[in-house]
Amino acid sequence: MHIKYNFDATELHDDSFIFYSTDVENIDEVGIFHAESKERAAEIASIAEKYIADMQKNQRAFIESYAPAETAKLDDARVYIMGTYVIYTILFPNDRNAVIDKMESLLR
Repeated sequence: MHIKYNFDATELHDDSFIFYSTDVENIDEVGIFHAESKERAAEIASIAEKYIADMQKNQRAFIESYAPAETAKLDDARVYIMGTYVIYTILFPNDRNAVIDKMESLLR
């Protein structure tokens, strides 16, 4: 399931940014979404959680076949709600923490 099909079709967010690596040996991915309300943010978070669960279930074997070390990122994928913002990360913990720390500082 490609990220575009999960989020582009929804009108729940009014702005978004999705970063993903184009390097085949790197599955880094970050999505940041702004919603008009906390209720919509919760719906976006649910979509992000489903997206991650689908990746963990359906893409794991494929990722293991070409970049086995990257599965740790998939195992540690997270979704955060910060007010009306939703952030999901598929990153190593240090990178994830840097992204979340930066978002928290920007939203203060």
